[in-house]
Amino acid sequence: MEMKYNTPLKAISLLLFLIITSLAMAQPGGGFGGGNRPMGHPPVDGRGRPSAADMERMRKQWDRMKADERYQQVKQKKRVQEGDVFKVVGTVQDSTNNEPLAFVNVAILSAEDSSLVKGSITDINGYFEVQNVPQGDMLLRISAIGYKNIMVPFAVSNNTALGTIKVAPGATQLKEVKITSSRPLYAMDGEKLIYNVADDPTIQTGTTSDALQNAPGVEVDIEGNITLRGVSSVEIWVNDKPSKLTAENLKTYLETLPANALDRIETITNPSAKYATSADAVINIITSAYIKSNHFISFGVNGATQPFVSPWLSYTWANEKLSVNLYASGRYNYSNSRGWRETTYRKDGAAGEYDTTATEFYNDTTYGKRFNGNIFANVSYQIDSMSNIEFMANYNYSYNTNFNALDRSRNDFLNNLAYNYVDTNATHGTNGFGRFGIDYTHKFNKMGHNIRASIHNNISNGFSENDFVRLYNTTYTLGQNYDKCYLDNNKSKNFSADVRYNLPINEKSEFSFGLEYGNDYTARDYKVYDNASTTNDLDLLRSYNFLDYENSAEADAEWTRRIGNFTLELGLGAKYEHIDF
Repeated sequence: MEMKYNTPLKAISLLLFLIITSLAMAQPGGGFGGGNRPMGHPPVDGRGRPSAADMERMRKQWDRMKADERYQQVKQKKRVQEGDVFKVVGTVQDSTNNEPLAFVNVAILSAEDSSLVKGSITDINGYFEVQNVPQGDMLLRISAIGYKNIMVPFAVSNNTALGTIKVAPGATQLKEVKITSSRPLYAMDGEKLIYNVADDPTIQTGTTSDALQNAPGVEVDIEGNITLRGVSSVEIWVNDKPSKLTAENLKTYLETLPANALDRIETITNPSAKYATSADAVINIITSAYIKSNHFISFGVNGATQPFVSPWLSYTWANEKLSVNLYASGRYNYSNSRGWRETTYRKDGAAGEYDTTATEFYNDTTYGKRFNGNIFANVSYQIDSMSNIEFMANYNYSYNTNFNALDRSRNDFLNNLAYNYVDTNATHGTNGFGRFGIDYTHKFNKMGHNIRASIHNNISNGFSENDFVRLYNTTYTLGQNYDKCYLDNNKSKNFSADVRYNLPINEKSEFSFGLEYGNDYTARDYKVYDNASTTNDLDLLRSYNFLDYENSAEADAEWTRRIGNFTLELGLGAKYEHIDF
């Protein structure tokens, strides 16, 4: 009998089967011819071999077994390689204050041999997302400068959310790490437009003030004042916190800080609630190394050919929690101007004929002096990483004197009229303005969930005296000479208290709720005296006494949604106001 097999594997398998069968036949009682044949052994022919039908049946069973084995292998391979990659997400926080940890290295390792499978970094909110992770047992490794490395075992069988992972600070923190990589010069990150100063070789020899002028939309004038196109108020931050520097101190700081000490400049228009600011825009200057303590003193004199001269002195002391700003300035300016004007009035007659009807001549002389002094103090205390309280006080005093003489002449030929008069106007006055305020901010997290409260009080007192004299010297009298004195005393007080609660819904939407109370008091005593009379009579028609007292309370709720470069705001408010005057 001749049997053919399709593959060598089948032939070898059959040969092994025959050898084992022969050995079994050699054992006592183990032959095929025995009366008690073991179950499963095929029947044999007369020569002790299986029949052809049994051999064919055994071959078909063997083929089915191998086909099923191949099917299981293909099925297993298909289950691993097709549709078997998943997404792993989570959030990393500081275990001590629950703050999100940005730009932290996240690596997924194989639990079998610790080889790298996939890697990523967290965004500014501490969130990470790793795509195309195969199924199986894995290890999540989190590493950040200044924090302990941790390993988190987990299994992947579908899209996996690891939740919030808290990392404890390490015993040793590096002071500075400088990472060099390829990144665009300008980039968008959510609501922030970023200018990567460290990657701009053209600005490395300049100052921070020079670098600001390269930031999109930012303008720095010749005096160092910073503005942003399209917004009315800008707040300058340094290393993710308000600078708390006075205007002159900030100018000096930006002029002396080299640009190569900067990492990037972030511009935020329409800042969300997480910035806890009332400004329309924020410019955040990020340095390469964080300065934990600082003593900064600056002084100088500004002047011009106006002429004016303004000396100033500023001092800042700061550490990680407390910052103190003191500022004092003075200003003296003197002005002297002269001007004249001559006008001819004509009446048109027939074609080509013109009649001169009148001429008028002005000669004006003005000079004045002004003295001004200002004292400012600001104290800011960082209670903890999420709470801050700030005290502010300011007082300004000014004195000014001014004199003006106007000589006016007019000849009216049409009406045979000519007159001339001289006005003299002498003014002097003083004004004092004081302000005191307390602001408190508490952040529940860095996503924008915060509450702000403030109390402010303003006081102002002013006085001015104006002596006005008009003398006629005419051939035709139009009016009488007069001499009047105007006295103006005014004072005002203003008190305000407000609280605002900001609750983010997601990265683009937020709710805001506010309460505000205000109290205003204004008093003015305005008197006009006729010095031309013998008794210096009070001009009752022009004199008055004014008193105004206002109380107001206001509540509002606002929903904000950012859509691309646009902001949609919907609000509802109610206000109560009571005025006595």
